[in-house]
Amino acid sequence: MSIDYLVANLTKRQYFDTFDLGGPSLRWILRGESPRGLGPLLSPEVKLGFHLSSWVGDCFFVVTDRDDCIVPQELVDLRSEPRESPYWTVKNRFANISLNLLAEMCSFRDVREEYLDLATRDGRAFFNVAHMVMYLDAPDIEAAFVHTFGTDWRKRYKEIADARQWDHPRPMLPLD
Repeated sequence: MSIDYLVANLTKRQYFDTFDLGGPSLRWILRGESPRGLGPLLSPEVKLGFHLSSWVGDCFFVVTDRDDCIVPQELVDLRSEPRESPYWTVKNRFANISLNLLAEMCSFRDVREEYLDLATRDGRAFFNVAHMVMYLDAPDIEAAFVHTFGTDWRKRYKEIADARQWDHPRPMLPLD
C-alpha cells in the first residue's frame, strides 16, 4: 500500500496533494530534475499565476496518511477531535491548491505533455485536467487538452464522474 503525502502550509492554511500532481511519492513534492512542484512556491523570482502566492518564509511541512507522522503543535491544536489524524486535519481545514499548482507546472510544455499522456490512461488525471480547463483561465492547457481528447471531452468527463466516486479536487479560486 502506498503512502499519500500532503505538503501543508501552516501559515496560509493551504496544501497540495502529491497524488494530484501525478504520483503518490515524495519525488512529486519537488517534481523531477528541476523542482516544479514545491520549487515555484519557494522561489522569490517566480511570478506565480493561477491564484497562487509564494510560500517563502512560511511554515510548511509534509504530512502522510500514516498516524505516526510528526507535525507542528499548531496543527495538532487545529484538530476537531483528539483522535483526528494530522492528514485529515490538513484535508479538512486547509485549502487544496493541488490543481492550481498543477496548472502552474503545466505552463511548462514538457510537464503538460507528460500529464496529458497520463490523463489518457488515468481517470483521475483526466479529471484534474478537465477541472483546470473548466475553472482556471489556462488557454495553453485547454488547447492541448482539446487537441488530445477532442471537443467532446465533456462526454468522457461525465462517464468518469458517473463511474468513479472519489474526491474530485477543484482549483482554489479567489473569494471575490
